Amino acid sequence: MWFIQGHDNHPFAYIKDFVTARECLDIITMGQQQPMEPALVNLDHENLKSVTSTVRQCQNSWIKPSDTSAWLFRRLVDGIDHLNREYYDFDITGLEDLQFTLYQGQGDHYGQHCDAGYKTNQNRKLSVSLQLSDPNIYRGGDLRFYTSEQGQPAPRAQGTLIVFPSYLLHQVDPVTEGLRHSLVTWVVGPRFR
Repeated sequence: MWFIQGHDNHPFAYIKDFVTARECLDIITMGQQQPMEPALVNLDHENLKSVTSTVRQCQNSWIKPSDTSAWLFRRLVDGIDHLNREYYDFDITGLEDLQFTLYQGQGDHYGQHCDAGYKTNQNRKLSVSLQLSDPNIYRGGDLRFYTSEQGQPAPRAQGTLIVFPSYLLHQVDPVTEGLRHSLVTWVVGPRFR
């Protein structure tokens, strides 16, 4: 039997200052121009979705490829490709539409979950989160990864791109004050073998 030695790297990879503060505001404007609605949660193997505030409470909209968003899709593809080659080397083929999310300081949150598995129609391999808000304007709202019981928070700096395996357990802590904006997408590819 061969053993593979682990390492102490983070369960996620990131690029600080991936987008500027001005570009974050442009992305927030793009997201707010789309219809905002209560975020849904997949409930079962039938891919049925429901609003359930005990698991997830926030608002979201969807940014699709367009002339206005083309720069953002290109930038994300480049950044994701770089981090994937550097840290994961997963076989990936594309990404889903961009989910713009607003967490308000009334306890909005997203409980522990994984992005890969039965609840998706695609083979999600990497999950992506772009921190759009200045961390000084909200309290709580940490994106937290669980490889241990207490979890590890991701960087909060505005403009940080965070990439992690979609099978990794994670959550967004309740936002207790202010507004937190983020952009999320998922990178797909052939099934793991």
